[in-house]
Amino acid sequence: TYEMLTDLNMSNNMIGSSGAHEIANALELTGPGGQNETLTRLNLASNGIGKEGAECIGEALELNYTLRDLDLSDNRIFDEGCAAIARGIRGSGVGGVGLGTALCCLTLNDSTVSIAETIHFIFSIRRIRTTFNLIDLGSICVCVGEKDCGDFLAKPLVHAIRHKFDFLALKLIELRNQRPVATDGDKILEASPEDDDAVDALHLLISIPRERYAEEDKLRLIDLMVGPKGQVGIHKKSVNVGWVLTPDGEVIQEGVHVEKIEDAWCCGMLRPHPTLFIPRVSTAASGGSGGAGDENSLSVLRDVVGADSGNIILRFKTTEPFGFAFQGDQPDDGLTIRTVRGGSQAQDLNVQPGWMLSTVAGKPVLTQGDVRRELRFATYGEDLP
Repeated sequence: TYEMLTDLNMSNNMIGSSGAHEIANALELTGPGGQNETLTRLNLASNGIGKEGAECIGEALELNYTLRDLDLSDNRIFDEGCAAIARGIRGSGVGGVGLGTALCCLTLNDSTVSIAETIHFIFSIRRIRTTFNLIDLGSICVCVGEKDCGDFLAKPLVHAIRHKFDFLALKLIELRNQRPVATDGDKILEASPEDDDAVDALHLLISIPRERYAEEDKLRLIDLMVGPKGQVGIHKKSVNVGWVLTPDGEVIQEGVHVEKIEDAWCCGMLRPHPTLFIPRVSTAASGGSGGAGDENSLSVLRDVVGADSGNIILRFKTTEPFGFAFQGDQPDDGLTIRTVRGGSQAQDLNVQPGWMLSTVAGKPVLTQGDVRRELRFATYGEDLP
């Protein structure tokens, strides 16, 4: 029996996979009614246990709830062994009843484990019921203390950027940019930064002081995230919809696919939004509606139909209020839509706050003064309601 054994250091003994198998048998006996309930620290570093030995240790960890400190560094366990350790920690609990692991200090610095598998490992141990005080993954990442480990597991990308674990940060950014193209069940959705981690990481890079992060390093990471022109991490998904309606509510097509924009970095207004176009509508020349006014509108629609992808062309009646308000109310203020009034044309046309008006009657506009001027031209000087 091992009633008094609390700390076992077997490092640098080259016990190999067979020795790891014997250690695993002892670990499995740890627990109520077993031969050892006291072992809390185990150091198996530099023993060449390989992936087979790691698989044995991983299986033993599922049946152990007393071990608090484990060092498996430099054992050439490869990706398969790392995955086995992750399964063991994640599935820990005596007899599978889910009592949970006591493990709080973990050292797994092994050059044979790929960065991809290391990231899978990180996202696996995020889900277990324990509080880590040490996570040592060698050159990939080292966290010391309960708060440091907790922050890392909560938001790995933010932590990697803040503490300049550059290699890990680069790989996590790459994985995040792949999320928009992932489908349900894709493993990348389980092992890549989530929305709050991505948003906070981008904001951190923008706001972190220059003395803590060189400007060129910040710009390099931001370029990897969103691209120098804001084009990276955006993916168009084809989404099936039941029907497409005209602004008047008429069904023009059923069972169609429309494009939906997925943004890996949730940039909101930092990304291009759909642009609203108001085509020319002449009430003076046409006597209110129909005739020349409709033809004029159609010709302008044909002129702007080649607008940039993602833009929206909508037709408003100039005989009724449009029903949206811009942010600010000065002539030089911009054209981002702040509110949409209920029951208005804008609501009927599904205009959304945050959209930006860029064209009136085929003419580009930049300010609210431009809009007023072009609307008067579009209606031949007639005052709008």
